[in-house]
Amino acid sequence: MSDLAFVASQNSKIQNLLLIDNEAGNANKAPKLMTMDDYHHWKNMFEIHINGVDTNLWMMIENGYQKVLSEDGTPVLASLLSEQQRKDYDLEKKAYAILSQAISREIFHQFRQFTSSKSLWVALEQRHEGNASLKAINAKAIKKEFDNFMYIGNESLDDLFERFYHLISELHALEIKTTKEEKVQCMADALPPKWDSFLMVLKQNNTLETIDINEFL
Repeated sequence: MSDLAFVASQNSKIQNLLLIDNEAGNANKAPKLMTMDDYHHWKNMFEIHINGVDTNLWMMIENGYQKVLSEDGTPVLASLLSEQQRKDYDLEKKAYAILSQAISREIFHQFRQFTSSKSLWVALEQRHEGNASLKAINAKAIKKEFDNFMYIGNESLDDLFERFYHLISELHALEIKTTKEEKVQCMADALPPKWDSFLMVLKQNNTLETIDINEFL
């Protein structure tokens, strides 16, 4: 391998490691939302991270910050706030800083008008999940996909399992509940015909009725 090719290979590996580090985050850095397609996974990871840093920060994002106003309705200067008011003010500034820095530049520029941690959090959620009626339509479509889940052509079992777990993740994100029996039956029905004899054995000894989806797969 030439020196240039080696350097290019190393640079590619470094970039991949940086991307993984950005998406996963660590104890000192929040996971980064790189695309809106990753929103649900990122949302869960961010909540875990922010609560690990300080539960008060998550409460600030969730409940929102109330500005302290003077008698004429203008915000009171930070230097004039009481001790508790200043603590709340500082928490909001920190929460907003962590949240805004956990969003890629390409996404954040679309939300610059949201200048509080709660308004930014809600705007991200609304952008991804849409309004209640759209969410209901999506939920109905995902449930229908679950009910009709089948293998596709000559796809491998790994690919079939990957599609299934992705579908289960979407059901969970939309708060659509399914029992362990329904999950197992769904996957059993989706398997190609060459697995029929294997399924027949499981049905005869009632194994399908007692195992969960992880044991089945």
